[in-house]
Amino acid sequence: MVCALLLSLPLLAHALAPAWEKYSASLQEEDKRILARLDSLGAFDAARKEPYARVDKKDGLLALESFALIPGDRGKALPMARDFGAYKDWVLERINERRDKKGRYLLDIESMEHLKDPGLLKVWVRLNVLFKGRYFVRLRIDDLFSDPDLPGLVLSLNKPTKLASMGRGSFKLYAPPESRFFVVYFYGEARPHWAIYHLLPLSVFQSEAVGRIQTILDNILVRLERLGAL
Repeated sequence: MVCALLLSLPLLAHALAPAWEKYSASLQEEDKRILARLDSLGAFDAARKEPYARVDKKDGLLALESFALIPGDRGKALPMARDFGAYKDWVLERINERRDKKGRYLLDIESMEHLKDPGLLKVWVRLNVLFKGRYFVRLRIDDLFSDPDLPGLVLSLNKPTKLASMGRGSFKLYAPPESRFFVVYFYGEARPHWAIYHLLPLSVFQSEAVGRIQTILDNILVRLERLGAL
């Protein structure tokens, strides 16, 4: 079922191009530029069947840009997106299994806990290179899902850690009214420890991002199907 949904996405996107143009015109300039960039990257091309991910390194920062097209009604997907306490039940499914079956990821994501009152996600990770060992990070949640035109979410590192002094990422869910699919767009930056930044090549970060994003997309589709939101 998931494979069939992924294969149908480009056809849906192509059919709704005029609706996307009208929707883009109603957004802020930053989001108009993002949608124009998505178009230039082939987000709405009939040949695209996989999510996009690109990692860049510059001035001590790692940046990740990614997007994926997801079938279904965005409004029906929002309750799942806002249920932070349930993330541990589906986000981590097969998250540490490399899709190419070659070795291990740089780090394993072991567990996730939603701390409701302070509005945090506590994530336990195990680093498999350099500073080997178990660590946790607290991510502050800025819930923007109530925005009717452009719901989203911002996660940011609550405090500097040994692994990174700064980290912030934002998710935006783009969709014209009555669209049969929506686009999840992510952009994030982190300032990792200098050893992580300088000793690990960009190709390693790129490979890890692509594999994990594809797994998360698979998990999203399975979850939405189980919830009847597709």
